[in-house]
Amino acid sequence: MKRAFLTAIALTLVATSATAFLNQDKALASVDNIISDANFINENAMDEGQIAAFINKFPKSCLLPRNYPQDLSPISFIEPNNYFDHGSQQTSAARIINKMSKYYHLNPQVILTTLEKEQALVSGSQGCASWRYNSAMGYNCPDGSENSLKDYPDLGIYRTCVKNPGNAGFARQVNRAAWQLRFDQERAYGNLSWGGDGNVYYYGRMTEGFRSRRQGEPAVYYDGVIAIGGKSFKLANGATAALYNYTPHFNSFERIFTAWFGDPHATPETAYVCRDGANLAGVATGARVVPSRTNAANDNLTVSAPNNTSTRCAEFHTWANAGLQTWGKHTASNSYTFDQKYSKVVSYKTDAKNSLLTKVDYSGTASGRVEFHTWTQNNLQWIAHTATTAGPIDPLLSEVITADTDGDGRDEYYLVNYQQTNSGMIEVHGWSNGGNSWFRHTATNHPSVSMQEGRVIAADLNGDKKDEFIFVRFGKTSSGRVEFHVWDNSLQHWVRHTASNYPEAGYDVNPDVNEIVAADLSGRGKDTIYYVKYSNTASGRLEVHGWTDGQESWISHIATSSGSY
Repeated sequence: MKRAFLTAIALTLVATSATAFLNQDKALASVDNIISDANFINENAMDEGQIAAFINKFPKSCLLPRNYPQDLSPISFIEPNNYFDHGSQQTSAARIINKMSKYYHLNPQVILTTLEKEQALVSGSQGCASWRYNSAMGYNCPDGSENSLKDYPDLGIYRTCVKNPGNAGFARQVNRAAWQLRFDQERAYGNLSWGGDGNVYYYGRMTEGFRSRRQGEPAVYYDGVIAIGGKSFKLANGATAALYNYTPHFNSFERIFTAWFGDPHATPETAYVCRDGANLAGVATGARVVPSRTNAANDNLTVSAPNNTSTRCAEFHTWANAGLQTWGKHTASNSYTFDQKYSKVVSYKTDAKNSLLTKVDYSGTASGRVEFHTWTQNNLQWIAHTATTAGPIDPLLSEVITADTDGDGRDEYYLVNYQQTNSGMIEVHGWSNGGNSWFRHTATNHPSVSMQEGRVIAADLNGDKKDEFIFVRFGKTSSGRVEFHVWDNSLQHWVRHTASNYPEAGYDVNPDVNEIVAADLSGRGKDTIYYVKYSNTASGRLEVHGWTDGQESWISHIATSSGSY
């Protein structure tokens, strides 16, 4: 029931005791989703006092101070400096669990559940023999090793299944197991920056398209499906992948957690997994304004800040209303910082009143494809990961946008190719099923063009609940103005051509300086097109300038509450 440290697990996992566990846990309906990612990493689920109070509920608990071994205690913890080892000092199990929970950003309830699953130390139902402390979390105890217990008399360690005596002892067990669980969760999502020790294994057994490999071995593509007890399961999240990597068969984790702490699939809003992050040196902040909508008929504008943030996570800052003077929400997301040159945040409308934000990765992905990573509405966890049907793209030649062109209230993802197209024209390719298949490939009537001269946007200009595609030309225009060219649905004919009131010479083609965004901030049922200036503004603030419906004059000029970028 235990897992050896960084032991490679075959892509197909088979457990001899699977049937027994299935019967015991009544088929474990959630075997593919044992615990939510957010709950798994919710380090604030219990503080030290609450952990101690929970342990005290069990009169025979091996974690009560009176039950600690009296010799060189394997429960010892040496302070300060977070040094975990045997020694003469003792500290409470609650403090060790709390410290490890905070250090690795792991729910202390996960640690308590694992202690019970492995050695029943919380309840004390199996007794409190010293060897149980030495192998408290089952770390470095492969299946079957409990039948050949080892002695390390020089260390005062007897009858332990731990193969490396340096991993024996309560504090060491909690420390190393907590690291392992979080390491495997991060690797399940392809995060190579978390917890690296120079000799890492890359587990990709959660999300379709990610790789699975051992260091020095070829990468293998893996779809997140494992076979246990003769049945196949597609793992729903990284936390579940981590638990199966740790114990590669059905086990009692979910049953114990549910009995003690309630639904393991709960989603605490305070939990997120961007920890120990770092800002990218020499990379611009890359702030972008995107529309967002939460149970409302109108959009709010959100500043996406992917780098150079105070939290060292990608951040989102949403204005409270159309005045853009007060903030409604500030969020440090679950995403590490990233370079907006190779990734883009887009807004994806799920219905008439709600939208989600998606991080689009253009290249350098684990799958070798364009990938969509979609946040929950609070931007604290992922709701979907998709390796799309498109290969990697050059963001200087192509981009991904969203639009609702059929009026069903939901956006579709579109790939717009501006240059080096097979047709020699601007091409628009529409995805269905969230990026898993194509429903449209259209060569437009406009010749290919540099993205430094123009871009395609989507907006509902007439209130018919359908977005129109608009080619916004801001370089080499015949009028000397920023121009708006509106297509019909076929993308073969023009509905109108408008030379705006804004001079072409005033438009800086550097996307770090300005951008054109469509949003319905007032809830009037159709979009307004805004000119967003991120820097080099007269006010020294991020500015948002709104056009009238025909884009021939201004309707608003706002120096927002945000500084420039």
